[in-house]
Amino acid sequence: KMGVYMGMFNFFITIPQILAASVLGVLLHAFFGNQPVYGLVLGGVSLLIAGLCTLRVAEPGTGALAAGVSAQQT
Repeated sequence: KMGVYMGMFNFFITIPQILAASVLGVLLHAFFGNQPVYGLVLGGVSLLIAGLCTLRVAEPGTGALAAGVSAQQT
């Protein structure tokens, strides 16, 4: 079972790398005039957007549902 999880983890690491390697060159050529520095900027902007998206993730045990459950248990 551990091998299956390791294989799945490997897929989630390698598939984005393969997609980035195959798509980033086309994006740089089409939109940024073959300037590789803009690929780095695109990565930084994507990192900021991903960081902001994590702010929307609720932590377990918070919110109205958790408050209602804990109020019923006491």
